[in-house]
This record gives sequence, structure tokens and C-alpha cells, in this order.
Amino acid sequence: MRYKSTRILPFLIILSLLAALYFYEIRHYSRSVTDALNNKAGSQLKEFIGGDIKANEAYLFYLDLDNQVVGTFLKKNMFGWKVRGAQTGTGLEVNKRYTLTKASVGSRYAQKKFYFGLTSIDNLGKLVINEKYRATLIDLDQQLQYPDETRNKFLWYVYFTEKSNDNDYKVQVYDKQNNQIYP
Repeated sequence: MRYKSTRILPFLIILSLLAALYFYEIRHYSRSVTDALNNKAGSQLKEFIGGDIKANEAYLFYLDLDNQVVGTFLKKNMFGWKVRGAQTGTGLEVNKRYTLTKASVGSRYAQKKFYFGLTSIDNLGKLVINEKYRATLIDLDQQLQYPDETRNKFLWYVYFTEKSNDNDYKVQVYDKQNNQIYP
């Protein structure tokens, strides 16, 4: 009888450790993207900006309490949504001389490159990275409640799988008439 209990004890210990690991891991997941973002950002989330939600991944942006734009990458699996990376990009100020902020590189967890920044170019039509990836534009005037700080400002972001150095990218900006205006 004693022999059976000593054989079962290691099994019970391993089972207990696996259960503890499972419950530890599952509490970091959320049923919805917004819950996952709120759980990660917590009290730092001042205002949600927007982004892209696909089947199993999401690229979302929010303004933190320091008025910094934060880009996040979220992934979904059988447990739910979890933030896999976040990168503070830029404040709401845009360099008046260049009217385009340097892009921040998003999560390095993702196999995709994830660049984002701000622009305040008048008559903005499109922004293209590396001559082939069209950036998504979010009009901050429509998304945020700070008219003096967000007038004519756009958050731009793009993600792609091309292999390149983190800071090796070329930005081209076109107006609404498709004339290149930057660089």
C-alpha cells in the first residue's frame, strides 16, 4: 500500500504545478481586446485612439496620462486576448519644420514590423513606407477631445513582414491630388 502512494505522489505534485501554471497564465488573458488593453494599460490609459483588429491579432493605440501615443500589439489564442508588446511613440507635438515624427518601432514579439508616428501635413492624401506599404491614417481631430492639440494631426501606422533594420525605412507622403510632398 505504501508503495502505491509513493508512486502517485510525484504525479500529484506535477499535476498541481501544471494547474498552478495554467491558472497563473490564464489570468493574464481577457475575453475582449478592450479588456486586455485596459488590464495592461490600467490607470495609464487616458483615451483610446483606434487601430486594427484582425482575427487573431490587433494593433491598437491610446493616449496615456503624459499625452504620449502608445502603440500596442495584442494576440489572441484559446485563452483570449493578451497584450504582447507596447511602445510609447510620440507626444501630440509634431516638429513644425518636418511636420512628420520619426516612426516608433512597435512590438518586437511580432514577426511583422510595426511602425507608427504622427504627421500634420496639410491636404494629406496618403503615406507610403518603402515605396509599397500604404500606411493607415487616423484623424486625431475625429478621435480625441483636444481640438487645440489635435487639429490637422494624423496618427499613421503600417505593419509588414519585410526584413530590414529597425530604423531602415523610407517615407513618402502624397497630397490628395497624388503629388509627392515629402521628402
